[in-house]
Amino acid sequence: WSPPVGDGGASNVGSGCVDPSRAAVTVGTSAAVRLMQRIPAGEPMPRLPERLWRYRVDHDHVVTGAAYACGGNLFAWANRELRLPQGAELDAALALVPVGGGRPADPRFGGDRPPGLAPAGSGQLRNLSFSTTAVDILAGLMQGLCELVAEDLTVLESTIDKPVGVVLGGGAVAASVWWRQAFAAALAPRPVSHQRNPEIGATGAALVALGRFGHAIELADIGRTDELVMPTTAGRSHPQYPS
Repeated sequence: WSPPVGDGGASNVGSGCVDPSRAAVTVGTSAAVRLMQRIPAGEPMPRLPERLWRYRVDHDHVVTGAAYACGGNLFAWANRELRLPQGAELDAALALVPVGGGRPADPRFGGDRPPGLAPAGSGQLRNLSFSTTAVDILAGLMQGLCELVAEDLTVLESTIDKPVGVVLGGGAVAASVWWRQAFAAALAPRPVSHQRNPEIGATGAALVALGRFGHAIELADIGRTDELVMPTTAGRSHPQYPS
């Protein structure tokens, strides 16, 4: 038997982000950016900015970060309401949108997760015209999340006074080359890679239960952000996008 572990902490471990040198950016249905540190119970904690949260993973480790009520659910909404192209057609259309492109958007359709204060319904789409396509809107929403994460990662780095590397993880980024590349551009000049295994939470929970934090980095299946080794969001495979 093992004490329960939070999904966020487990996802960091499953991403191989178990020390302050690398932050985990996880995008499933929702999203989060988190940094793990070894701080045994009873030792002084680092400064905690107002816009971040912190909790204990186990007796010796804490995780600090920010979470968002938007992630893969942005794609689900766009797919349902905007009649997106499917499969390879969608992938090809996204590949034509420059990284950082799409229409300006605030992706906080579901509001902020605590400690943020924005209520549900805070999402926005801007600069729409008759030439705007559904794919432009989807790309803007995906880019909007990248920008939220970039802002909070800068705040997170201020608690350790140094830049970090980033590992992307979760089913949504495993399925989308475009989203991985958008994150890499938004988080530059930090080195950004991605965890190929989308089941990072389950993997991390097993490592926590076994007390194998030290093995998390060597076991992480980390690759370049332009790789495509999983099916696309529409469930079909296709060749890699160019870097």
